Amino acid sequence: MKFNIRLFKLDTNSIFKSFFSVFIFNLISAFLGFMLNIILARYFDVETYGNISYFIASFLVLYTIFEFGFGNTLVILKSKYENNLKNYVNDTINTHFLIFSLILLIFTELIIQLFGEQLKLQIYESRILITSSFIFALYNYLISIYQADGKWMRYNYFNLLSNFLKFFIFIIVIFLYSNIFDINFTFKLFTRTYLVYTLILFLVTLYFIYPHIHFKGIKLHFPLYKTLIPLGITNLIVILAMRVDNFIILHKLDNYQLGIYSAANSFALFFPIITGSLMKVLLRESANQGINYLKKIIDIQKKYFIHLIIFIIIIIFTSKYLIIFFFGSKYLYSIPIFQVLSIVYIGGVFFTPLESYFFSNHQTLIMLIRILQLLIIIIFGFLLIDLFGLIGMAIAIVLSRIIAWFYFTIKSKKVIFKLSIK
Repeated sequence: MKFNIRLFKLDTNSIFKSFFSVFIFNLISAFLGFMLNIILARYFDVETYGNISYFIASFLVLYTIFEFGFGNTLVILKSKYENNLKNYVNDTINTHFLIFSLILLIFTELIIQLFGEQLKLQIYESRILITSSFIFALYNYLISIYQADGKWMRYNYFNLLSNFLKFFIFIIVIFLYSNIFDINFTFKLFTRTYLVYTLILFLVTLYFIYPHIHFKGIKLHFPLYKTLIPLGITNLIVILAMRVDNFIILHKLDNYQLGIYSAANSFALFFPIITGSLMKVLLRESANQGINYLKKIIDIQKKYFIHLIIFIIIIIFTSKYLIIFFFGSKYLYSIPIFQVLSIVYIGGVFFTPLESYFFSNHQTLIMLIRILQLLIIIIFGFLLIDLFGLIGMAIAIVLSRIIAWFYFTIKSKKVIFKLSIK
């Protein structure tokens, strides 16, 4: 079977339209998630909110393990081949994802059973955590099929469905227990509700997308694992880099401190909705582009750099009022942490397009950079948290991001220079 790679011209209008649609839906989705997070932070005490943050951090890590980059791999590989081979690539990846994820599910179950106590997970909590994470991984892969086909409106609807369902399910359950049954909505009830939410989300998504799901044999005629392995490891490293701070804080400090940090972190994470939108669109586009894509991105960065700095300064100076308004005075200690974290989360908007080029075309390089970032967070996190407390953890995050951005900037200029002299 002969596989030919397609070549495209950079269509900036198409990219902007796709980005704008994804961004708007991500904005609505993030707003619902953000509001739910505020409700939980205000409803529970700071320590219980810390427990919830730890559960969600563990959930995101496990779901990333189960999905293992199959969604991004599908987007990249399906975009690179000719139309007559698209279905074959899609269906074969479906088969391998199902087998791969089931193997990982069994392996993860064994790991949790053996080391659940060291990970500070109760038996009921670990079972709910594994099940809900696996279900969410299936959902996330399903909607990546629309992403791979460039069907952005369908992708947007199902992407929004996630936080839409989560918001209204939790609001209804909290209302029923607090006002109708007169029972406190405990952390245990939170985990059970989370499982119900992921199950409903998956079933609704499967109902609509099932006619488009097909499977082929496991024999491969294209380099699936050459793309998948670096991407899968990279995705895992990325989510660990984003959530390992939770594990370090809980290990070095306590649930109360984790709750304080999580309020600042969750607020700062509102900004990556833009970076997430950019990456989802540009991942597909950059998989088909050459040096022109990289040049265009660098030109855009130069044009809007000053706007980025001004926006960061505004957020830092208004952070006190924002934290108090949304989370309440019990999270006052979150203010300086938010100020530090907002620098890199807002800065991510600026550097994500540059990263998308290397993410699509140099997966092994991205993997190595992400490993370096994770090591920086772990090493400096443990060192600085003893010296400066929670601020030290935030500084470790900033260092890891700045070093990676500096490398990508230098590397991209070298790539352009080498090709320009040929």
